[in-house]
Amino acid sequence: MIGGVPAQPVVFHDVLHVPDLGSNLLAVFFLTRVKGYRISIENDQVMFYRLNDLHFTATVTNNNTGYLNGHVVVPHPQSANAVSTCPLDLTLWHRRYSHLNFADLKHMHDTKSVTGMVIQSRTPPDPICEPCIFGKQHHHNIPKSTTHRRTSLLALVHTDLKGPLPVQSPEGWKYWQPFVDDKSRWKAIAFLKQKSEALQAFKQYKAYAENKLGCKLLVERDDKGGEFISKEFNEFCANEGILRQHTEPNEPHQNGVAEHANKEIAAGATTLLVQAKLPPSFWPFAVSTFVHTSNRAPTSALNGDTPYFHWKGRKPDISYFRVFGCLAYVLIRQEKRKALQPRSKKCIFIGYPDGVKAWRFWDPVDKKVIISSHAIFDERCFPGNSTIAINLIDPLEESTPPPPPPPPPSLVVLHQGGDEDDNDEAPDEPELPAPVPGVPPAAPVPNPGPAPAAPPPPRRINPPRSSRPQGSLNERHLEKQNSTLPPPPPARSSSPSPAASSPDPLRMSTPPPGPSENPPLSPSVKSDSEDELLLKDSSADSELEYAEDALAAGLGYLFGDQTDYLTLDQAVAYALTSGDHALKTSNHDGEPNSYHEAMQRPPEERAHWHKAASEEIQALIENGTFELVQLPPGRKAIGSRWVFKVKRNADGSIECYKGRLVAQGFSQRPGFDLGEWAIASVAGTSSSCPLY
Repeated sequence: MIGGVPAQPVVFHDVLHVPDLGSNLLAVFFLTRVKGYRISIENDQVMFYRLNDLHFTATVTNNNTGYLNGHVVVPHPQSANAVSTCPLDLTLWHRRYSHLNFADLKHMHDTKSVTGMVIQSRTPPDPICEPCIFGKQHHHNIPKSTTHRRTSLLALVHTDLKGPLPVQSPEGWKYWQPFVDDKSRWKAIAFLKQKSEALQAFKQYKAYAENKLGCKLLVERDDKGGEFISKEFNEFCANEGILRQHTEPNEPHQNGVAEHANKEIAAGATTLLVQAKLPPSFWPFAVSTFVHTSNRAPTSALNGDTPYFHWKGRKPDISYFRVFGCLAYVLIRQEKRKALQPRSKKCIFIGYPDGVKAWRFWDPVDKKVIISSHAIFDERCFPGNSTIAINLIDPLEESTPPPPPPPPPSLVVLHQGGDEDDNDEAPDEPELPAPVPGVPPAAPVPNPGPAPAAPPPPRRINPPRSSRPQGSLNERHLEKQNSTLPPPPPARSSSPSPAASSPDPLRMSTPPPGPSENPPLSPSVKSDSEDELLLKDSSADSELEYAEDALAAGLGYLFGDQTDYLTLDQAVAYALTSGDHALKTSNHDGEPNSYHEAMQRPPEERAHWHKAASEEIQALIENGTFELVQLPPGRKAIGSRWVFKVKRNADGSIECYKGRLVAQGFSQRPGFDLGEWAIASVAGTSSSCPLY
């Protein structure tokens, strides 16, 4: 408004919106300095000139505040697009719509699902939107199936490394390395102690596969781990003409065949160990067994065919398959047993050895692996008794003590997945023995009825049996008995052992020796075949019959609902206090003669003796040194006593306090309590103490 007459509208640029500001403000000096306005003030009128043309005026009030003469023109919503300084195209609406994709923008414009969306330019949008790339970039889609498969054997071999495993095997193995042929999906597995042995395992696989198939290995694919990119590995492949393929970092799907094989093997081996109730230290047997069976199982990668068929060109015979971990009665050769001794011994089936037409068994009594083709299987019974948590997929979450140092490095053991021409047929399984003519069969166990039963032998009445699992110390019970002593120290770590807490007659006490496979390029692993099966000499025939009867009665008693049985806690308490009633020996260097005497020493020394005794008891439990069994009728339990010793350094200072719980074997009578074997009274490394 100029002089009350409407004039041309004035557009102000660089306008800032301040919601909390009560009045609009006009920067006069900005107009004169930047926009080229000239301002003239006369009385209460302020004139704004630009290029000698009067554009607008303002009136000054009594409060010395100037107000522009005129009003604000509010644009119509449809004319808001005309205010933009950018062309109205898809790129502009893409930015206005918070970087919505162009397909949805075109759909909204074409279907008129919104109003006010005006597009005046048909210029194609720029395919590169930098804010979208920085904010929305993600992995490309991973194909769910291979786009190209090799058509010949050994044209491509996938490999990877699994480990370190939470539990190393007794041989010191902590890794396994699968080799998978791309065409046939045939798997071979190698066990390693260190990652640096990956090249040695690859050399063994190459020699085995090329000799078996008569063709050369062309391409090797791995995940570019440190064990695969060493200078020696690269030089070996270059000299052999093997093309190498590596995946990019952190992209395991590019080596998906080997990754899937590792995942499948870990899950399958864990399942077998759980089924067999064997401890994790048996994982090499479970892994080799799973690889053996999976090579003879159909796979979708081969349209339902088996890797065995594509690797060897014929159907596999699986009649020799048995349930892993089941009970097996292994034949004892005639030259290995005496007259009237059992013809077989109870063992645990643990797989199929390479290169032998036989089965592999674990003897929990002699603690060794047996290879034999003469066995009768009870696939309903699993005598393993491990309660240790099994996890072969992920490392232990909790910190565990370091395992014992592995044996000296040796050649890698390569398992060929059961690839032997002579191992496709089932071993001749012995038939169940028929009843001897003229001898009536054993009468079945009668059902409970009114018939009078033989009175049970007199038994000592003890407190109810504890529900605490056997094989662990009840430290709270010990603290209760010795309230003035500090709490017992944590249990000593030991290597994983098949020892467990079940009173099953086939309970294990120590880890198994290594697998008995003996591939061409691997050193022979010490094991016992059926020709090397040893049977300990037993006592008189009557004593053997009595032992069998006592074992059967003891098992029935242990699994029955009885209350006259010592708990482990009570057995430990008895062991700790039995020294009070044992024969006292002379005092050496001020050492106590019994546990009771040790607890009478000053508090500091008393704590050392208590710790030594607790560690000894825990070691006996972990090593499976004793079993809790029923005391035979008419027999008296042999005694036991504590032997304490202070071990000193060369300068006379105390190195440690040692405690050993020993059995008083001198009370045993040859021919009655023992046969041709005896229990040593004192042993340097371990002690035997049967508790009744």
